[in-house]
Amino acid sequence: MNTPISDSDEYLVSKTNVDGIIIHVNKKFCDVTKYSYEELIGNTHNILNSGQHSDKFWKKLWETLKQDKIWTGLIKNKAKDGTEFWIKSIMIQVLDENSDSYQYVCISHKENILNKKNGIRLKFTGDIRHALDEHSILAITDATGNIIYANKKFCDLSKYSIEELLGNNHRILKSGYHDNSFYENMWDTISNGKTWHGDIKNKAKDGTFYWLKTTIMPIFNNSKKISHYIAIRTDITEIIEIREKLIKAERLSVIGKLASRMSHDIQNPLSVLLISLENLKMLYGADKRQIVQIEKMRHSIDRISHQVARVLDFVKGRPAELGKINMSEIITDSLDSLIIPNNIQLLLPKNNFGLIADKQKLAIVMGNLILNGVQAIEGTGTIEITVEENNDDVIIQVKDSSPGIPEDIIGKIFDPLFTTKQTGTGLGLASVKSIIELHGGIISVTSPPTIFTITLPKTLDGLT
Repeated sequence: MNTPISDSDEYLVSKTNVDGIIIHVNKKFCDVTKYSYEELIGNTHNILNSGQHSDKFWKKLWETLKQDKIWTGLIKNKAKDGTEFWIKSIMIQVLDENSDSYQYVCISHKENILNKKNGIRLKFTGDIRHALDEHSILAITDATGNIIYANKKFCDLSKYSIEELLGNNHRILKSGYHDNSFYENMWDTISNGKTWHGDIKNKAKDGTFYWLKTTIMPIFNNSKKISHYIAIRTDITEIIEIREKLIKAERLSVIGKLASRMSHDIQNPLSVLLISLENLKMLYGADKRQIVQIEKMRHSIDRISHQVARVLDFVKGRPAELGKINMSEIITDSLDSLIIPNNIQLLLPKNNFGLIADKQKLAIVMGNLILNGVQAIEGTGTIEITVEENNDDVIIQVKDSSPGIPEDIIGKIFDPLFTTKQTGTGLGLASVKSIIELHGGIISVTSPPTIFTITLPKTLDGLT
């Protein structure tokens, strides 16, 4: 025989499947309703219907739950022996790994437990908190948003201890993915007494990111003012990651088809144009004004050719050609194709370390990061490259004095086709990330100041 869950002396706990069929109750539930465990399992809560509430009341209750909202309210029930009793209930929907409803949890207590003069108050103590802890990532804040309670699942996922969280607010978890208007909308909703629902990308203490399907509900005191907020969340990181991989695969499929056409439809005409420019240069060799115009055209053709080559290289994923190289060689090669403006000072590393890598690919990485700094700096500024090492890795940092990367886009800059520039493919930083990962390394960015940090293994042992 199954054992009833949560043997609380105060709270009635029940669980149903998506059809409302009771699959679990605790001993307190049986004691109050006068039904045995076996009589309740397989039934619905309609067995307790006192006739007090209209069909409209029950319909609204179920609609609330099916909209992934929390339902709270008073219900008058009838026990097996005919006696009637009032309970204050909180009901929540429990989601499976695909964010589909698979269970409902109801936690209740009898009305006479509470202070009638002060009205009904929702209590998150003892078993009611334990029951929610078993199913959700739970946090409670005061009216100003400061955390006063977080359950173990919250701590485990965020990597913060309970001591680090208490007294802080949820800004400690901001990932930079959402813009300010996202949080303003959330706060406006809950501070006006409404429940907020949405998906949030958070950043754990160790720098990892995770996604949460979130419901935030205001709790009112006896004066009908908000006293607390309760946030109940479900981890949907795996679902989001699968979705992003599918989107990326779809994008790359489109790029691949485009790239194959580029190879023929763009590169061939560019070759003809370059030959024509050489003929024009020979024809107007003595006319400096014409030569200037010809060089401008050549530069434009080179730029188009470079963009096409970058797209093709990203899609085809040419394997790394590994060899023993020094960082100084990589930086020198990267600068060969760049023009550093006079208003920008480039500070090169004094250290020089060796590693096993693809020289050409890493030169592309450094060239992209330096060029990003050049384009981001407003007026005069500096770009500083530093190189350090430990026993296993070489650590490269590229830091610039630009205003920085906006918080709402910093989490997207490595995504394929994402760009904030008027020109470009949106593949620059995506290529950088791809190349670094090809070498078994990692790349990250912080801002402001904008600092790209690359960690590369020195030897083949670090490669995947």
